[in-house]
Amino acid sequence: MVLVPELIKGLSAYYPKITPIYYWLSREGGNMSRESFKDRPIKLLVLYARRPKVKQPGCGTIEIKLNQLLFERARLYEKEGFPVIAGFPLADKLEDLVIGAKCVWLKVNSAETESILDINLSETTELDKTALSFPEIFNLVSSSQTFTWEAAIKRINAVRHSSLSERGYYQFLSGDLYKPVYFLIHQ
Repeated sequence: MVLVPELIKGLSAYYPKITPIYYWLSREGGNMSRESFKDRPIKLLVLYARRPKVKQPGCGTIEIKLNQLLFERARLYEKEGFPVIAGFPLADKLEDLVIGAKCVWLKVNSAETESILDINLSETTELDKTALSFPEIFNLVSSSQTFTWEAAIKRINAVRHSSLSERGYYQFLSGDLYKPVYFLIHQ
């Protein structure tokens, strides 16, 4: 919940209109939704939220897991022309998960494998080397393909359907195990 407003705030310096959606085939993928952006060009950014894991509230360290499934999905989304990032707040207790919390953005590189980041909240300089800045996220988005919403929906559904073979049918209706937030960037 904290990541969406922070990402919009950071990208609003570059893009005047950003619509975040949590995609459902029967809602955002439906006919009425398709009419909303009919024939209008959009860029699409895929965000996977990561939840900081702590041993104890206020301990000063967090653990962030980037598992193999994330990298597999990134590979599928990149193939379809969408940049993929992960984000997490630098917070070690629930009361710090507020609008305005400092968040970190990482490129989900499809060539990587599962990793766990151990982060000391009082010493984040090492993390600053790998974290994406908003100008870098802007570059990812601006160098990505432009689509109509109709074409983007087809590509989102292609990713969704390509992962069905590794899951049971019961997940067809609910979607993937990890559900991203999509940011439609438009004029």
